[in-house]
Amino acid sequence: MASINTVQDSEISYITGMTSGGVLVSQSFWTWKSDSPATYDPGNNYTAKFGAGTAGTGATISYAFASASNWTATEKAAFSSTASLWSAVANVGFVEGSPGSAQITITRESDGSASGGQSRIVPGRTGTTSIGRASSGTIDIDTSVNGFGPLGGPLGDYGGYPYTTLIHEWGHVLGLGHGGAYDEGVDISATAFTSYDNRAWTIMSYIEPGRHSSFLLRADYAEAPNPSRNPTSMLLRNWPSH
Repeated sequence: MASINTVQDSEISYITGMTSGGVLVSQSFWTWKSDSPATYDPGNNYTAKFGAGTAGTGATISYAFASASNWTATEKAAFSSTASLWSAVANVGFVEGSPGSAQITITRESDGSASGGQSRIVPGRTGTTSIGRASSGTIDIDTSVNGFGPLGGPLGDYGGYPYTTLIHEWGHVLGLGHGGAYDEGVDISATAFTSYDNRAWTIMSYIEPGRHSSFLLRADYAEAPNPSRNPTSMLLRNWPSH
């Protein structure tokens, strides 16, 4: 595996919340105070993973589809196949369970948004290898929005955006943050964290390739995507490659 440079390393640490040695950092998406200009609170560190709270350990995560959402077999397969992409590059497995007992609940929404993440965690401690431990989470998607749906269609639909949305939300479930200090539904003036904070390098970024300078971000991930946009690269550290 090719080595990475120091700027790439700092970007990965921002997204994952830790160094290559598994030490929780003070400046990351998980210590960001949701403000602009961005400030950070190392005393409230929400870097977390399922399974043991130590870097280099994997986990098996159960998920279930909310019964009231009436997901089709094709849509369910889209969620399962994108989860499998993470299993292909990291020490994490997924198993389908039953609603009410599974760790992750997948729900169809009607609010024009897409979101995913951990909903119950024991926080970690900055400056140590004690990573937070997650025990539950959600993925919520309004598939009526062009680009969030249809799920399970041809890869060419909306430039593959429905699939990359699912991969992005599974990334949040695994404990990955965004590539910089921005989030869905927050209107802020933001700056890319590094020159690698864009979708050409990480699927966890909101920024289009080439827009590395200060930009006005209306962080509405439900915005209809440009079909030519096709993020292809993922940065991760919590879940080491096999």
